Amino acid sequence: MRNFVSLISPPNCGASQLSECLVAGGYVNPEIKAKSAIANINKQMMSAIGVTRHNIPTYLNLGGMKGPASWLRETFLQDMEMAWLIDVEDSDLGIVLSCPSQSILSQLWSEVARKNGFWCKSILVTCEPEVYASSEYKSAGSSFGESQSVWSRLMLASIRNSPLGTHILRYSDVLSAPVLALESVGLDGVGCQAPNSHSEVMFAAESSICAEDRIVLSKRLFNALSNAKLIDDLDSKAELCDSIDYLIRVGDEASGNVYALGDASAGRNKLQNKRHSIILHHHLFKNAGTSVDHILKRNFDQLWNEKEFKVPNRLSNSDLVRSYNIANSDYSVFSSHTGHGSLDFGIEDTSIYPIIFIRHPVLRALSAYDFEKKQTVETDGSILAKSNSFEDYIKVRLGRQNDYAFKNFQARRLAHFTGKRIIDLEKQSWATVESLPFIGLVEEFEKSMHEMALYLQGPFPDFKVYEAHKNVTSKVPKSIEEKLNEVSDLLGEETFMNIVRHNEIDISIHNYLCEKYKLVDA
Repeated sequence: MRNFVSLISPPNCGASQLSECLVAGGYVNPEIKAKSAIANINKQMMSAIGVTRHNIPTYLNLGGMKGPASWLRETFLQDMEMAWLIDVEDSDLGIVLSCPSQSILSQLWSEVARKNGFWCKSILVTCEPEVYASSEYKSAGSSFGESQSVWSRLMLASIRNSPLGTHILRYSDVLSAPVLALESVGLDGVGCQAPNSHSEVMFAAESSICAEDRIVLSKRLFNALSNAKLIDDLDSKAELCDSIDYLIRVGDEASGNVYALGDASAGRNKLQNKRHSIILHHHLFKNAGTSVDHILKRNFDQLWNEKEFKVPNRLSNSDLVRSYNIANSDYSVFSSHTGHGSLDFGIEDTSIYPIIFIRHPVLRALSAYDFEKKQTVETDGSILAKSNSFEDYIKVRLGRQNDYAFKNFQARRLAHFTGKRIIDLEKQSWATVESLPFIGLVEEFEKSMHEMALYLQGPFPDFKVYEAHKNVTSKVPKSIEEKLNEVSDLLGEETFMNIVRHNEIDISIHNYLCEKYKLVDA
């Protein structure tokens, strides 16, 4: 029977070295690398639940395959099985997979592997915080304090998300005695199909708990976490035990395996068992988003978070936004320039409060030009703005076939609320306008903030509106009609009518909101 070994490890903690040991020992073929089908599907799944190199969600309910894990399985399992066939079909020995977030995927890949007749084992590779900090300093210049904090979060997340039966190896043990390290997790011969290490037998006998039903947390690893000041001493119910509240004491210190992870159901479901409210701020470029974020930050401080998402082939990425919110539900506010919304996210025990502001599209274009002309960051837009007049800038942007920055841009963002793909832009965008509980108007910012406060004080009674005028390129109060006349003079009649023609849906939605906010000169 061929082996499937899933290596779980934060970055720079020794998974690559252990992978080399497994290959050298004849247990598996060389590790599947970054451009493989499996690696690509891993990247998609990690992006879907908001995992980054330095952030692995610590509470996902993977043991019971509920919530995000269930969604991952339903969404990606078929693609995972196809990727497996592509990468593993000709494997004569077996395969090894490792990535910084493998703990989250190990159970799913093991399911695929078993279907294809593989014997499966998960191994968590750990290292001391000093070793991790040294690697991070060399690769990224991170300070020891920063690295220690990251190490603590990643280790806790890896432990919490590892499937039951995962074995733990220390990086230094792999380097100093690789054969003994492999034997300690039951890999004592090529094609080994059952764990039989002495330490596991002793542990099981002393604790009356089957080793395959628990994750063994060695005393040395527990001490390492203690040295990171996550706990005060081994016998107290301190921060680590509070964070991993299904950590149980078994055996005695002489065995070297004195702690194990027990039933995960209570700990992993904590955040999902209470009603949660999340504000999603869809930060459209040059639509007063910076001012809105300023107010949200003042209200929510550390509970405010910002996240950008990839947009595949102009499809909605609302699934990514949804799953990121599930994976990070300890935040109350998410702000994103690129994350799409949905009228029905359907997150269990969670209420979503979307915020989006609309602006006259022609005035938005002028503001974008002024902003990009002044900014120091060298982007395609800023380079174009600095080297062209406003008229020429707009001509170029409107002439590009796939450039929608000033072509019913706001309607497109609204339309994605109702579907993955835009089939009927006008119909879908208006359906969103009629369904969203709140849409702000940039030209009536103060009135909009009053309405937003009423909207958010239901779930957040202490929400307050603070004065904020951030990232403003024009401070002269003028009517919309006066501003449009000035823009018309800048663009010339032909270009002005051209941009109006490309934004008819945006303008109609804007006029509707002007009437709603009683802006008479709209």
